[in-house]
Amino acid sequence: MKKINRREFIQAGTGLAATFTAGSSIGPLLSKYSGETTLSKIIGIQIGAPSFVDEGVEKCLDILQERASVNTLFAMVHSYKEGLSGRVWPPVDHGRQFESPGFHGGYYAKVHTEYYRNTLFKDNPQILRAPDDGDFDLLGSVIPAAKKRGIKTIAWLADQVHNDIPQFQQMAEMDYSGRTLNQVCLNNPNFQSFLNAMVGDCVTSDEIDGLMWRSERWGALTNLLYSWDGEGRTEIPCFCPYCQKKAKDSGINFDRVREGYQALIKFDADARAGKLPAEG
Repeated sequence: MKKINRREFIQAGTGLAATFTAGSSIGPLLSKYSGETTLSKIIGIQIGAPSFVDEGVEKCLDILQERASVNTLFAMVHSYKEGLSGRVWPPVDHGRQFESPGFHGGYYAKVHTEYYRNTLFKDNPQILRAPDDGDFDLLGSVIPAAKKRGIKTIAWLADQVHNDIPQFQQMAEMDYSGRTLNQVCLNNPNFQSFLNAMVGDCVTSDEIDGLMWRSERWGALTNLLYSWDGEGRTEIPCFCPYCQKKAKDSGINFDRVREGYQALIKFDADARAGKLPAEG
């Protein structure tokens, strides 16, 4: 594999920006560093089901290869975030056009029920399927076509469950006052069993070339101190029974943690209202 020094990287990046401005393919530029084989380095793209549904699988792969020399797909298989797996809106000037973006999210590949027998979804695992693109199977439809072209497929999974799914309530984080919050708790065994099932389904049912995990979360302190329209966010996770037990097992006094955040919430509210302590 050919190594690229810092100067070459910057020059390539400058050329890349110019190429995008000109609206032409970046394939020739990237091929300069292709090395001995086209798979000697990853030229990847994050991509969701809508791109393949709108363009058609083969046409979409044509575009990715011809315009960007893509050899690796980071396929967004499980997500409830529109920015990760939703459709570009308003629609671009190619592919199918839609009157409404309409987004829900979920699992964009085929759900194999046998993997979910030991989860809260054992009676209705199909509720996990993303309804946005009908019965389109992101992995089952794309992987065979991608493999013929020498393109690898990395399955990308995110750490959420939609809060309109009934089982969500049994996985949710809780704040210090016992309120249910809008994301799942990573220490909750119900979520962990679901995660094991989903990963097992994904890596066993389709010939993926790798797995990517996304968990993008802020901590309790950042949630409080960050300005949300001028106010701190008092929904501070997580104080659920499973987190409390984990804290106790680790020698953490959870009552003191709760008292500390209650005091910090008051301090934050006073500071935002201009009520600063006398000592500064």
